[in-house]
Amino acid sequence: MKRVPQGFDAAHPCAEDLKLKDFYVTCSFTDVEVLGPDFLGRVAGACRSAAPLVAFLCKAMDLPW
Repeated sequence: MKRVPQGFDAAHPCAEDLKLKDFYVTCSFTDVEVLGPDFLGRVAGACRSAAPLVAFLCKAMDLPW
């Protein structure tokens, strides 16, 4: 977005954040980790780490979590 959403002060300290339309969470794995027997556990851990952000965004949009 070029401008903050309607109803928000353009001078707000978080104005740049309010203009964001997408949020991403990334986690890098080495080839050795991907091929390891505990890879599924590593992916599950990465998802658990991202859960607070997803929960916050769901609550902000009044979506079930």
